[in-house]
Amino acid sequence: LDEKNYMLFTLRNTYNEMNIIHENNCKQYNKWVQNRKKEWTFLSNEFNKIFPERNVQIHISNIFKEYKENNVDIIFGTLNYEYNNFCKEKPELVSAAKYNLKAPNAKSSRIYKSKEHEESSVFGCKTKISKVKKKWNCYSNNKVTKPEGVCGPPRRQQLCLGYIFLIRDGNEEGLKDHINKAANYEAMHLKEKYENAGGDKICNAILGSYADIGDIVRGLDVWRDIN
Repeated sequence: LDEKNYMLFTLRNTYNEMNIIHENNCKQYNKWVQNRKKEWTFLSNEFNKIFPERNVQIHISNIFKEYKENNVDIIFGTLNYEYNNFCKEKPELVSAAKYNLKAPNAKSSRIYKSKEHEESSVFGCKTKISKVKKKWNCYSNNKVTKPEGVCGPPRRQQLCLGYIFLIRDGNEEGLKDHINKAANYEAMHLKEKYENAGGDKICNAILGSYADIGDIVRGLDVWRDIN
């Protein structure tokens, strides 16, 4: 569900900001849906071989009772509807070339923000305004992938990068786009968090968060994983 929500967020956000849908985003979403269908077909066939007397859909529904979306047919029906709604019913669908012609400054000057912070949860930023004060955290467990003694300041612990780990398609522009959005939401919430502390503190906090993101991009960050 997280992966699906991220894919839909990309489509919605582009449409809301530019009033156009990037053709590549639709292709990626459709490819993701088709891959999930193939996985489901394979797994359900294997299940039927092992448990021929059971109904795979009933089995899934019983396991995921607490979830509203536990009917596979309905889930795929919803995915198809969402794809058609964004990618087939809108005349604004454009190719990459037309996208660049229609919005020549899109890559460099697009404003990464949303109405009423609707998408902020995608980047994990809603907790940024929490009153709970975090402290420096150091790891001393040699069983984890972090080296002993690595410490992280509160801002690094709460850095919101969203579902960046789901971007596995090798699309460099998509990765840049996600990082730009994440950096904007991080700055937005830091500004909100320190709104009564003065401009210098706000700017220093944002600069610190940008430095953390820069370390991650350059491969110098060891807070999450030494590798």
